[in-house]
Amino acid sequence: MEEISIGKLISEGWGIYKRNIKLFLTVALVIYLPMYILLLPFQSGLMRIWSIPITLLGLIGELAVIYIAKAQMDNSPIKLKEALSKAASRWWKAVYTNILQGILLIFLYLLFIVPGIIYSVYWNFTLYAVALKDKAGKNAMDFRKEIVKGRWWKVLGYAVVLGLVTLGAIISVSILMVILTSSLPKNIGNVLDSTVLSVVTSLFTVVWTVFFVKLSDGRPVEKITAQTAAAPQ
Repeated sequence: MEEISIGKLISEGWGIYKRNIKLFLTVALVIYLPMYILLLPFQSGLMRIWSIPITLLGLIGELAVIYIAKAQMDNSPIKLKEALSKAASRWWKAVYTNILQGILLIFLYLLFIVPGIIYSVYWNFTLYAVALKDKAGKNAMDFRKEIVKGRWWKVLGYAVVLGLVTLGAIISVSILMVILTSSLPKNIGNVLDSTVLSVVTSLFTVVWTVFFVKLSDGRPVEKITAQTAAAPQ
């Protein structure tokens, strides 16, 4: 398999993101905007526990972004309705797998810090295995460990770089949104800020999708044929 450089990975992900920006914007409006509005009453005290099931609905949006990116990689652009339908069909398995992984990682970090770090990297592709390889629970975790094996340091390095770039983008956009929404009520400003950030972070979901596909399928990094993504329906 051709060596996967961080530069090529980001470049390919950016190309897919640009060609499908309307779809990603629509996902934010259909999934994330309503989710952030629903979360408004649960921002303090014990009420926060009720925000958990609402937040989990956000996985549908992330899954949809993964399906849109994968379809573009296959030069077969997908429509929004199909992406959301596939995402909804895998949502429960994604929730179950994420909860299982979260519990195991908490256990590993509390008892053994180093294994916690090691398995955080091994299990870095949780949602992607659920979405694209029809895996769930322990099967998804085992599959992800298998594709990372022998590339642990590479995946860690890329995770650090992409994490820093993501953080920089989030901080920059957050500052801009604070300025733009300063005259609006706080709740409205927070909802708009969170929705815009979901569009920005979709880029990095796309990049990780590309990385996952390269590792799991042994596909070379190459330019995706420029095709116009299907209009949201």
